[in-house]
Amino acid sequence: MKKTKKRRTLKSRKRESESRRLSSKERKRKILLGAMEVFARKGFLSTTTLELAESLRISEALLFKHFPKKDDLVRAVEDEIKVNMDQLFSTVLKLPPKAESLALSIAFNIMVLVEGHGLGPSRTTLDRLAIFSLLGDGRFFRRTTEENLPPYYEFLDECLDDAKRRKELVETKIQTKNAIWFCHHIAAFIILAESSKAISYQGDAPSRNLEALEFCLRGLGFTEKAVRKYASRSWLEENTTAFAIAERP
Repeated sequence: MKKTKKRRTLKSRKRESESRRLSSKERKRKILLGAMEVFARKGFLSTTTLELAESLRISEALLFKHFPKKDDLVRAVEDEIKVNMDQLFSTVLKLPPKAESLALSIAFNIMVLVEGHGLGPSRTTLDRLAIFSLLGDGRFFRRTTEENLPPYYEFLDECLDDAKRRKELVETKIQTKNAIWFCHHIAAFIILAESSKAISYQGDAPSRNLEALEFCLRGLGFTEKAVRKYASRSWLEENTTAFAIAERP
């Protein structure tokens, strides 16, 4: 028993010795990013500080040195994700409020982010964190999205108004906010299904993502002609540079 305890202590000291090569700021950052992945696997409520420390290969004492309480670490994760979400919303809101921009923003959500080219942490991590949050008190989900939603909804309404003027939209009883959330849920579930390998979709991933985009555009009320235009590989390839332009400071 004593030998086992001594062995664990030596291992712990070795890990901490290795981590001492990092500056305090770098070490705190490493703990934060590592904790994000642990929370994404087990959830905020279920994860203990001991599990966090073991997964990060550090002692609880070192964990508490940087984050005195688990809630401090949870809030730091929320702040980190919020910065990435702010950047994502900012990128979309730099686009002109036109029908094309709405189609591009949905394509960006379904196709680009699903394929792993999003901002900051992997999209699988983000969506798992969001789902665990929704299963709990919802704080993480609210903190990382609610400030950006009012201007985003306004932007979407302007895009839909443009689509109506151009007769690219048919009348639908589905409310805009609900329709946009439904599009988000489709993208989120595709990501989770891919990460678990629980569902085998027909066709390759790019074709499936294109079909999901078509499904969302129809749900928003776009005409068949507009759907064929915006959910085509050639149009998307020509117009996705709009996001690169929008991301420039």
